[in-house]
Amino acid sequence: MALGLSDGVRDLPDFLEWGTFGVMFFGIPILACMGLFALMMFALQIRSASIVIAFGAATSFAILAAGVAPKGDFVNWVYRDISEIMGSIGAGAISAWLYWLTALHRPSTKTDDGAASP
Repeated sequence: MALGLSDGVRDLPDFLEWGTFGVMFFGIPILACMGLFALMMFALQIRSASIVIAFGAATSFAILAAGVAPKGDFVNWVYRDISEIMGSIGAGAISAWLYWLTALHRPSTKTDDGAASP
C-alpha cells in the first residue's frame, strides 16, 4: 500500500481496455495494409529498404490521421499533435525497417569461392 501498488492494480483494467482498443483501432489496419504491401512487393520482386521504410511511415501516419484527425481542421491538428504524429511515423518506419531486415534482406551465405559458409 505504501508503494502505491493499489493504484496500479486499480488502474490495470483501464490500461488493458485502452490497450486493446489501440491494438484493434490502429494495429489491425496497419497489419492488414502492411501485409498487402508485402504481397505486392513480393510479386514485383522489390527489395529496396527505402521503399519499405517510406511505405511503413506513410501507412502509420495515414491510419493515425484517418482515426483521430478532426474533420476540416487537419492543419491545426498537425501543429497541435506533432509529437504524436512524429511518434506514429517513427514507429511505422522502424517496424517496416525491421520487417525488411528480417523478411526481405537475405545476405549471401556463399563465400568468394562458391562454397557455403558455416
